[in-house]
Amino acid sequence: MFMEQSKLLDKNLTLKQRQWLQAYAQTGNATEAARIAGYKCRNDQSFRQIGYENLTKLDISELMEELGLSDANLLKVLRAGLVKPVKQLVKRMTRQTGFKQVVTEIEYIESPDYSIILKYLELALKLKGHIRDGKTNVGVDPP
Repeated sequence: MFMEQSKLLDKNLTLKQRQWLQAYAQTGNATEAARIAGYKCRNDQSFRQIGYENLTKLDISELMEELGLSDANLLKVLRAGLVKPVKQLVKRMTRQTGFKQVVTEIEYIESPDYSIILKYLELALKLKGHIRDGKTNVGVDPP
């Protein structure tokens, strides 16, 4: 596993925090990482709170870099994802011949797949911490 070689082990972290970081790297979910790391909680809200606290107090930017999730790599993947996803739409030209229709021409048209593009944007915002618990926090200042 990557955590054995990780620079994060050199930091002054508790065993549970290290386990949480390892679980977070595998799942990408702070709440689930708290469960896997063995935090003792009575309900889901408590696991969610531990996950949130770890996200805010631990510097996970090094972890993101080690996993190849640097800002530069994310931007590169995001740009590719915003341009490449296309649907191929088929346009058929038909003509009526007696009782049946005959296909005379088939044309393939490429069109952006906006559902995939939206998923790329949503993932990027989550990774950068602008969406937490389903709430958007982009921080745009009003004019």
